[in-house]
Amino acid sequence: GGGGGGGARSKLALEQTGERKKSEVEVALRLIQKEIKKLNVGAELVEEGRHAIDTWDSLNTEFNKAQVLWQSQRERLEKIDELSMATSRIRFANTEHGEEVDSYNELYVLLPGSEGEMSKKLDLDRVIAKANMAKARGQFKYLSHLMTRQATAAVRKREAAAAAAESRRVSLPS
Repeated sequence: GGGGGGGARSKLALEQTGERKKSEVEVALRLIQKEIKKLNVGAELVEEGRHAIDTWDSLNTEFNKAQVLWQSQRERLEKIDELSMATSRIRFANTEHGEEVDSYNELYVLLPGSEGEMSKKLDLDRVIAKANMAKARGQFKYLSHLMTRQATAAVRKREAAAAAAESRRVSLPS
């Protein structure tokens, strides 16, 4: 990007400081303008340099504002998408007008008279999901406990090795 590096680096610089890192072009432009001032080559050239830097600063300000706008629009879209995914409307198919229900919509568009069957299917899905969650939770607890035991064993092993080294050092004649 125009921030003096790749997209990931520029984004990281923006997140850490709140401002974009100056690009190589901007740094060079400012150095040239500074050197021209030192050389006293003419007020017109210094004025053009100042105008170029002012233009660059305006572009940076505009870019930063556009980036803030883009980020807020992105967050808004993510929230709308999350709301859309969190709410599902179940309705009956309009069979009088020949509406067919495809496999993608079969959970949300019910055929008249299929409420009981769908309720049983969703109840079964919930029971299976709870069982899977309980199994995953048990595996997580087991692995967490195993990690703790291994970490404790590693600490004890290091402590024992240090104590053995210390006892060998103490028992050696000087």
